[in-house]
Amino acid sequence: NISLDKTETDIIAQIDFAMKREGYEMSFDTMVLTGDNAANPHGIPAANKVENDALLLFDLGVLVNGYASDMTRTVAVGKPDQFKKDIY
Repeated sequence: NISLDKTETDIIAQIDFAMKREGYEMSFDTMVLTGDNAANPHGIPAANKVENDALLLFDLGVLVNGYASDMTRTVAVGKPDQFKKDIY
């Protein structure tokens, strides 16, 4: 679950724990970025808290049968303003 009291690093810990609990190994360091930090696709996750109406970028992957997956997604938290909708 994503809630407004979570930081980028909190969410990363949740994702990594869930994947490892299911027996997966991460193929690279998971990234979760929000706010201005999400504008940099190679940003460094920090203690930035998720804000209402923000964009949240996820970049993660796991190893499956020798294949290293890589998935990047951007999602809106709440209702983004028109500018965020336009750039999304």
